Amino acid sequence: MVSVSVIIPVYNQERYLGAAIDSVLAQTYRDFEVIVVDDGSTDGTPEIIASYLPRIRGFRKPNAGGASALNLGIREAQGDWIGWLSSDDLWEPTRLARQMEALRERPTAGFVFSDFVKIDPDGGVIGEVRAACPSGKRGLQLALVRRCFVNGCTTLIRREAFARVGLFDERDRFAPDYDMWFRILRHYEALHVPEPLVRYRIHPGQASANPAAIQQASRRVVSRALREMGAIPGALGAALYLREQLLLLPWRIEPPPRGAGLPLLAAMRDLFEFLLLLVSPPARSLGRLEAIDPIRQG
Repeated sequence: MVSVSVIIPVYNQERYLGAAIDSVLAQTYRDFEVIVVDDGSTDGTPEIIASYLPRIRGFRKPNAGGASALNLGIREAQGDWIGWLSSDDLWEPTRLARQMEALRERPTAGFVFSDFVKIDPDGGVIGEVRAACPSGKRGLQLALVRRCFVNGCTTLIRREAFARVGLFDERDRFAPDYDMWFRILRHYEALHVPEPLVRYRIHPGQASANPAAIQQASRRVVSRALREMGAIPGALGAALYLREQLLLLPWRIEPPPRGAGLPLLAAMRDLFEFLLLLVSPPARSLGRLEAIDPIRQG
């Protein structure tokens, strides 16, 4: 058994995968295993994975999305804590050491996360992102309603939390991590380490290069989370979310296609669609998400 299982889901990232694996193997904290899940890559990814055996454990599966790859890794994990690194990102050498040290002081936390820096395709630093972290579960939930500031590659997640809330939603290709933070916060607190411990790479081939799809998926996550909060917190969260959308929406509107009307009309349509999501019956209850794919216990 190990303390931490590090899962690297990968799809066609032969350019960056080796550096990602190397950044995990270089950790100063040594009680971990590395699980690389190839989600049906068609490039040289399988050969790169094979070159690291037996220092890592490698798995290959048909392409079904990042959440599916993460879930396979979680099922195979032996550690008490689950770490996640995207195949195009990097960990600082002290990433695990600093977070495990923080968790010893807050052993009941469901997950821990940190700040991160953004890097360009060649690894040059282009900015630093500091995560907001209000105190208490409710404060963190309300802050997350406004925007998802938890970068999944900065997290360590308690393995038993997956047994309680279920695995990542494989039907959601763009915001399964955002959904997971709300689900875990229903039962656990979260811990923030205010240091940039991850290097998050910005490049054209990443899934986050599709902002429209991410925004749509995020709305579904927020709508579902608000319903689960109860009447008063949910109403407060809805007000915060709508305020955020009103402040940011004008900057997200693209020029309308010919005959589609003015940008203001597009903004009104955007808000109306969200309000319909908020008041409509939920497509599913978060309390029933354990049925998606509960973690194997034993």
